[in-house]
Amino acid sequence: MFTNSTAAVKSVQFYLDNGLKQTEGAGPYDFAGTAANGTANPFDTNTIATGGHTIKAVVTLTSGAIETVTGTFTRSAPVTASAPVSVSTTSTNSGKKWNPGHYVIAYEDAGVANLDKINGDPYFKGINAWHYWREVEGGKGVYNFNEIATELAKAKSMGKQYWLTMMFKTFATRHTPCVPNYMLTAEYQGGQSVRYNSDGSVRSCVAKVWVPAVQARLNALYSALGQRFDADSNFEGIATSENSLSGVDVMTNPSGYTLQNYTNGLKSGMAALASAFPRSQVSVTVNWVKAQLDQLIPYAHSLGIGIGCPDLIPPLSGTTTIESYAYYPSYYGKMPLAANVELGVKPFLQSGRLSLTDLFNYGVVNPRGLLANYVFWTIGQQANDPIWNVKPLVDGRKGFINSACPLNTRCQ
Repeated sequence: MFTNSTAAVKSVQFYLDNGLKQTEGAGPYDFAGTAANGTANPFDTNTIATGGHTIKAVVTLTSGAIETVTGTFTRSAPVTASAPVSVSTTSTNSGKKWNPGHYVIAYEDAGVANLDKINGDPYFKGINAWHYWREVEGGKGVYNFNEIATELAKAKSMGKQYWLTMMFKTFATRHTPCVPNYMLTAEYQGGQSVRYNSDGSVRSCVAKVWVPAVQARLNALYSALGQRFDADSNFEGIATSENSLSGVDVMTNPSGYTLQNYTNGLKSGMAALASAFPRSQVSVTVNWVKAQLDQLIPYAHSLGIGIGCPDLIPPLSGTTTIESYAYYPSYYGKMPLAANVELGVKPFLQSGRLSLTDLFNYGVVNPRGLLANYVFWTIGQQANDPIWNVKPLVDGRKGFINSACPLNTRCQ
């Protein structure tokens, strides 16, 4: 496999099944490298397993824009090194769905209910529904996406867009375990790291994505979700759990945990999402430790996907600023940017230290803020909840958002 050589190309990264295979900095750009005579080196398919495989070329142009081309092929057995490989190529140049704006978060089973709250409001584009890994995979490779499909159908009927946040971490006992039950075994090194309540029950957990076998199963889920929903015009995008490990004890049962192993697992998931959702937005939720952010954010940019962050809280004296905030201004206009207004901001609103207007301005308007393309708002369940009043604010601003298509994305 090769890409056409052109002066507009800066570099090409070739991936095989989401793993980086070859980086070419000058033409011709060949998947297996270039021979001395200028022809492409053959790729020995005997080095890979039988079955379906995916090849992806991430093309970085001299303008800074990024284009992605994917191809699929099947290796049959037996096969020789010289046997021809049939490749069907699908270009993502048709573009990704691009409906930037304000969305409401639907925690747990609130998806349909929160859709009703924005029905007929032109300044809210849709919902971001949170679902948990263990809820959608009952047995190995046995998926149940019915609830997601129901929510998506309701959004479609209202002319709204649908974001899915797929959680592999939780702070709430009711959402444990963080992986399907079949993964709570030695094969997956226990599957999750946990923090316990005083009564011995699990308080919070995170999937051990630094264990390759665990991340491989998460990547399989991403692939299944992409096959089911990526082509739907109302499925806007998919977001991940935040990368922060605060609130869990990863060293209680480390199973090979290091910061770099964790980073490598997250990067594997990012590549899998980019491959599984070529027509949809992908947002990697990042908020923790600069050494990891320095790898994850540029990698997201190179894959043609975006970043998000939890807890949209403008910097205040005496509070800790979320580390990913510092990256937003430099990536404005270069990649999709998102931000969540979650329950963590509620005490600041109740105390009067912050207002909803402060959140809106820092998230969308302030050039030293986040300049987000997507804002996901928590809407309270009670009329006296201070976050409940977000609708009049967004409506009063006529849904203003940063809507220009980023350079690393070809928008529909």
